[in-house]
Amino acid sequence: WQEQLTVSTWLPGFDGFYPIRNFEIKTAEGGLIARAAFAWLIVNIAEKKPIRPDKFADIWPMKKTEIFRNVKGRAAKLTAPEIKGKFSVEYSDIDVNGHTNNTGYIRWMLDCYDYGFLLENEPKEFLVNFAEDCVPGDEVAVGFEKAGGHPKTFRHNIINTKTGRELCRAEIIWEKRRIGNSD
Repeated sequence: WQEQLTVSTWLPGFDGFYPIRNFEIKTAEGGLIARAAFAWLIVNIAEKKPIRPDKFADIWPMKKTEIFRNVKGRAAKLTAPEIKGKFSVEYSDIDVNGHTNNTGYIRWMLDCYDYGFLLENEPKEFLVNFAEDCVPGDEVAVGFEKAGGHPKTFRHNIINTKTGRELCRAEIIWEKRRIGNSD
């Protein structure tokens, strides 16, 4: 609450068709709070085909540093998901390209947890893979299942209810909340 934070982001390089963007969040004193790496796919919207990112290398400022690569790659396929919620894609879900912003998918996943669980826990790791977009008028269903390994690991998928196609898949590892807990 009212703490000053610094968020930094930069492009350290490319991985095939994917430009990589690093993010760091630090306290005012420079203490590291979080770091993340995102791999993006650049798509020609009219043709719905990927564009090689090296075509943009001369106009995108690069900061040659390590790519934060503790990313696991692809989230595992769900085996027997329970449908925890259905949502309609609304105007407020849409980005400048006319499809659902990635934060919409994450919000739908988080809305499937009990409120008390969210008050007591925070994500330790969050792996998300986006496969297809959805647009206004679509309805999506959010699948949810407990995963093995860590006791608070859950997998999600988001399915377009009209087409049956998987739009997104994720794995979240939760830990006890460190801030804002009365314990």
